[in-house]
Amino acid sequence: MTNAPAAKKPHMSKKLAFNLFLYASLLALAYALYRADYLRMPRVIEPGAIVAAFLLLFAGALNNAFAWRRSMALFGYAASMREAIAGVGLSIFGKYLPGKLWILLGRAAYSAKQPGRSFKKLSLISVRAQLVTIWAAMTLGAPALIGLAGQPRLGWLAVTLWTALTIVVFSRKANALFEWLIKLLLRRDQELLWLSAGDTLRLAPRFAITWLLWAAGFYAWCVGLVEAPLSWRVALAFPLTVALGIMALFAPGGLGVREGLLVLFFGLEGFSLTEATTLAVSARLWFLVGEFFAFACGLAAHRYRPRQDATTAGPANHSES
Repeated sequence: MTNAPAAKKPHMSKKLAFNLFLYASLLALAYALYRADYLRMPRVIEPGAIVAAFLLLFAGALNNAFAWRRSMALFGYAASMREAIAGVGLSIFGKYLPGKLWILLGRAAYSAKQPGRSFKKLSLISVRAQLVTIWAAMTLGAPALIGLAGQPRLGWLAVTLWTALTIVVFSRKANALFEWLIKLLLRRDQELLWLSAGDTLRLAPRFAITWLLWAAGFYAWCVGLVEAPLSWRVALAFPLTVALGIMALFAPGGLGVREGLLVLFFGLEGFSLTEATTLAVSARLWFLVGEFFAFACGLAAHRYRPRQDATTAGPANHSES
């Protein structure tokens, strides 16, 4: 009987750590919004398109949780959809904390609260899933720059970045280089989990669906704000610029990077600087609504989940630390 409280300590410690992460990420978001001044709604031209943009945004947020659930399943961790929504939603604002790994560690920390779960392994799964989602975004978005406004160099740059990322995702040797980068960031040795090419190709469509929903939503958002005709490139520009923003390690949440790239893109598409800036900055507001939606869904899933959910218990052989 005297050993019972001690057995609960690791689980309680994980819960406290995740709660601290949650509060810190919310404070970081509030500070980022205060500094960036993005909360200004532009004039709406097509209300129906704006409604469609939000519906597609919300659908993408839910599918993103489904993709995270599938990522865990590939490495042997069975999780309910409720757990995946809670883990992704409650950690969504971790991207605004300094350091790009916080959002990855957040969803891993949530799932690690379950008994018999390894936070270390779940963190590695999260990093691998992030590589796949960035690769899926680049695969969809790179064509937006090919042949853009007579700018062949941009097309070659997009192809080069996509090729380099493809090598990182599918090559074991390149994976070793990425491990070195992680070691440089964390200042310690860190071995990444390897995902076979077949499993990677099975997982990538899950994330690609998320990007397609968001790309269509971004296109609808732009249709709702401008009268000028839009090319198909506009939809693909969103996953491309978000992926590049994620890779910009110095910018929490890609703040400023994504907007700057979108302004450049719309300028090359023939939009005026005012129109380009309006579309780029308002897109952040649009996506923030989606992040709040994901957070609200995560909070609801966390509060109303069954106390004993058999589907969230990981296999016994995954209890390593």
